[in-house]
Amino acid sequence: MKKKALFYCRVNRDDCANAGVIKKCRGQVKGLRQLGWEVDMVWLCNEGALLNEELVYQFKKSMKPHSLSMYFFYYFRWHRVLKRMLALGSYEFCYARYELSHPGLLSFFKKIKKEKPATRLVLEIPTYPYAKEMKGGLRKIQLLLDWLYRGRLKKYVTLVVGFGAENEIFGMEALSIANGIDLDGIPVSNAKPEPGVIRLIAVGYWHYWHGLDRLVEGLAAYYKEDAEKEFIVKLTIIGEGLETHALKDLVLKYALNELVIFKLPLLGEGLIQMFEYADIGVGSLGLHRIGLTSASPLKNREYCARGLPFILSTHDWDFPQDLLWVKYFPPKDYPVPIEELISFYKDLNQRRKEHEVRDFAEKNFSWRRRLSIVVEKLGVNPGFSKGG
Repeated sequence: MKKKALFYCRVNRDDCANAGVIKKCRGQVKGLRQLGWEVDMVWLCNEGALLNEELVYQFKKSMKPHSLSMYFFYYFRWHRVLKRMLALGSYEFCYARYELSHPGLLSFFKKIKKEKPATRLVLEIPTYPYAKEMKGGLRKIQLLLDWLYRGRLKKYVTLVVGFGAENEIFGMEALSIANGIDLDGIPVSNAKPEPGVIRLIAVGYWHYWHGLDRLVEGLAAYYKEDAEKEFIVKLTIIGEGLETHALKDLVLKYALNELVIFKLPLLGEGLIQMFEYADIGVGSLGLHRIGLTSASPLKNREYCARGLPFILSTHDWDFPQDLLWVKYFPPKDYPVPIEELISFYKDLNQRRKEHEVRDFAEKNFSWRRRLSIVVEKLGVNPGFSKGG
């Protein structure tokens, strides 16, 4: 009989801003199942609470993401619902995506340990440090609660999983891994070059720390020069976010409307089609703005899985700078030099081997491989394998 694990993520499936996180969480659950676990995943939608994909607790009326009623539920009802809904004593370990500390979360962790003291509780902190990325009055209140209560986490947490270089977080042992990706359902792009054109694609939910303004400023400087262009460089930005309005204003300011195109969020076949007309992916170019010196963004791995070369700035330890198909720009707030990007593109066409990028993803990025490191550290996996 398989041992059971609980995968906890206070993520709203219906919030378009969470598209990348949802992919990640589903991939992680799949990876744990491949390692031999029977996994229950608890999360949310606008209608209520979900156990795996089934609605098991329904709100009296639908709640919009980021509404005051949804935040009230998060802080005062969510963990009470879970404690009633789940047989917490049946789980060998719990993998929890961190939501910031507050009394409800601590009460939930306490209940897990009370029901079964031997349960290993793993806390994933997706970004650390995280304070600089949180803006606004409500976020400040959340950070204050977090500061008041996070010191108590070590009473319940067995291990912290992070994606930086920290060995300890909040007085708890931290295991650093890199993000993975579920390669199933991500086809290789079959984009054919368009003579004299370089097509950039950026996919995400946009914040100022993604640094797309650096790329727009670089394009403005490139087209300001009157010299004849060897390449027309175009950028397609897919998705929305808090930074989208500012980016559109910047594009208008520099009259780049025909060269920088904005698209609403896309999934599935629509997104696949967009990658059929892309030469280079755009990773994060501004993570230094929130104090990160290394990171493991999901978008880098998705570009790689699609066989697409990409650019970035902050160090990602899965992608050494000597890889032919990865281009690092310095993590500083000056415009991306487009001439360097063009040189990168030309060198790629001369030297890159077919399927080289996708092969790299298949060898390195499965969630089964990533999470095997965690369960090996815990010593609890019933079907441990280093393969996958």
